[in-house]
Amino acid sequence: MQIRHGIPPLQAALDHGIQPSLSVDVECNMTADMFSITRAAFTLQRALANERSLAGEQNIPPLLTCRQVIEMATIGGAKVAHLDRKIGTISPGKEVDIIMLAADRINVFPLNNVPGTVVTLMDTSNVETVLVAGKIVKWQGKPVGVDLGRLIEKSRDASSQGPAIRLICLVPAAPLEEVRQACSACRGEHGSDALGGQRAVLIQGAARGRVLPIDWTPQPAGIRLSARRRHQRKGYEMKAARISGTENYADEAPELLKRYESISFGDAHARVLHLIPPAPCRVLDIGAGTGRDAAGFVTRGHSVVAVEPTEELRRGAMRLHPSPMIEWLDDSLPDLAAVRARSEEFDVVMLTAVWMHLDEVQRQMAMPNVAALVRNGAIVIMSLRHGPVPPGRRMFEVSAEETIALAQRSNLCCTLNQEAESSLRRPGVTWTRLAFQKVPGNR
Repeated sequence: MQIRHGIPPLQAALDHGIQPSLSVDVECNMTADMFSITRAAFTLQRALANERSLAGEQNIPPLLTCRQVIEMATIGGAKVAHLDRKIGTISPGKEVDIIMLAADRINVFPLNNVPGTVVTLMDTSNVETVLVAGKIVKWQGKPVGVDLGRLIEKSRDASSQGPAIRLICLVPAAPLEEVRQACSACRGEHGSDALGGQRAVLIQGAARGRVLPIDWTPQPAGIRLSARRRHQRKGYEMKAARISGTENYADEAPELLKRYESISFGDAHARVLHLIPPAPCRVLDIGAGTGRDAAGFVTRGHSVVAVEPTEELRRGAMRLHPSPMIEWLDDSLPDLAAVRARSEEFDVVMLTAVWMHLDEVQRQMAMPNVAALVRNGAIVIMSLRHGPVPPGRRMFEVSAEETIALAQRSNLCCTLNQEAESSLRRPGVTWTRLAFQKVPGNR
């Protein structure tokens, strides 16, 4: 329809008893997601049929249903490709190709008709989990085993179209100065007044079609817009959104690396070392920070999966504590999607100075995810911080009682509950040490 190939013969196929199939073409200039394709087929057939009815024509074909469209996109495609004996439906003997769609999002609420919701309301943001031939390739909304950032960077490097555009700003028809003021309203500041940079295109208003050099970095109170030089070349970089609770850790990484490394693993965890099983154990260190604890476990004969969402800390930790026994992952609470996709259980799970960064809803989400990673009989050790919140940090006051109650719901039985002063001698700051053991039960 877009490039003068005419209207797809969808109705003609239906009139002759042929089941159409749906697929994607020309992905370079048209969306490749199947939600758009199914919606286009649904509305096209209905629009043409309704137009014939409005013109007074008799014997109008029946309107296409959403269930029929889903069949076109699944078993219909499999039949056209002569693969319907292997794929296209969930049947014994067929490959496990499954797309799990989130039905609890605001764009589909309230859900009262499943086929109609899938075809007319859902989009790619509803794709929660994908299995291809039984293999998980997307888990809780995130690709598994794919470095999207690296792929995007490689595609930019291979492109001959000049500097990449990182952000398209849809702005009202207003003078450019008003646009700048709007950006400043969400704590933004432009690092350069000169237009002609490479990153954000303003497609409405006085700056129509012109390019503004900005860097989009979410901050606790809004969006920060700032210019940043990259790799000593002209251009600017869009940073990825950081996990809630890790704000300012990137900027303070050099200082944090010095501060946390000033206390040994043995001193930091003296109260709980007796709970750690004999080596070798499989340890999961969530919020691994500078790598001090991961390295401490390694010196005791254990192997560690170290989870740290702040890239600057993760890279610094890898330099400080290089070890083949430490595997570093970019992942975070509450989902821990990358860790859980590994389908691995651990003997020890550490959450040091992490839990208080999560709000109440996130804590309720996180606890069962943590518990699912613990073997029966294995332990979870965590620390809760109490006291003044450092400037620029996102922390919540979390009680031991709430944490123990949450843990019990996930078959984690409290075995230790101790209070202690701050090992860094910070005024007014105290810590609670908690340890839990996984007991058999419904997971």
